[in-house]
Amino acid sequence: MTADGVVRVGDIVFVPRLPASLALPPELQVGVMLSAGGPVLHVLPPSPDFAVVLPEGQARLVDVGVAVEILRESGAWGGTVNEIRLDPQTGGLLAVLYGVDGGPVCGTDCDSVPFGGTTLLPSVVHVVPEVDGVVVPVTAVASTADGQTVVVLESGDRIPVQVVVSASGMAVVEGLDAGTMVRVPGDGTSS
Repeated sequence: MTADGVVRVGDIVFVPRLPASLALPPELQVGVMLSAGGPVLHVLPPSPDFAVVLPEGQARLVDVGVAVEILRESGAWGGTVNEIRLDPQTGGLLAVLYGVDGGPVCGTDCDSVPFGGTTLLPSVVHVVPEVDGVVVPVTAVASTADGQTVVVLESGDRIPVQVVVSASGMAVVEGLDAGTMVRVPGDGTSS
């Protein structure tokens, strides 16, 4: 357009909010005739949407509230699964993410997300939340007649513990100090 100091109909684009990110629709090419009411610009949301495609075998393991990390060269973004819904394009399931504080997953760094279309970023879905604490062999944990879980100390004393999680023959327990020696039944030794 030649600058002539006159504003004509069609010279101004009105948007619902500023600042705004705008994109040209793919069907709009140089030389295409425009008509009243036709698409000229798309107003993009203030932050990109993030979703994880859930393969059939993994979909049953993921639920609302599960933590997800989006991995990038400059660090990770954290999010949680807010909704699980059908993907209209593939018919599979999508886990829709929100940032850990309810805001965008990309926080204040959304400008670093490539513009337009779909961008694939590696992610880690934390199906089983990480826990830390004192670890003992599962065989060191016993149940009493009244249903209490205990470990037997090297001295023979029983200490009540709460099993937080167990896997691969080991259990994370609460109620036991790190470094405390416990008995493992059957071999007469301590761990």
